[in-house]
Amino acid sequence: HALHGDFEGAEACGKSCMSFLKSESVAAKRVLAAYTTAFGEREAAEILIAQAYAAAEKEENSGYAKAEKILISRLKTRIKDEK
Repeated sequence: HALHGDFEGAEACGKSCMSFLKSESVAAKRVLAAYTTAFGEREAAEILIAQAYAAAEKEENSGYAKAEKILISRLKTRIKDEK
């Protein structure tokens, strides 16, 4: 948005993204875990991975939960490889 001069749209989008990342959804926890993993914040990543997995366990859509668990397991593997 901001690249096209739509600063109001950019601000709204930023607020929407912030709201999403503060949510308890599986995807939000996984995204935050991936971010912290990428920046080497292993302790924070491990906490977020556990939260993401717990959220996936509560997910009603089994196919979605399975896909998220696969992505979460890849983050776990990356952290183990970095130890």
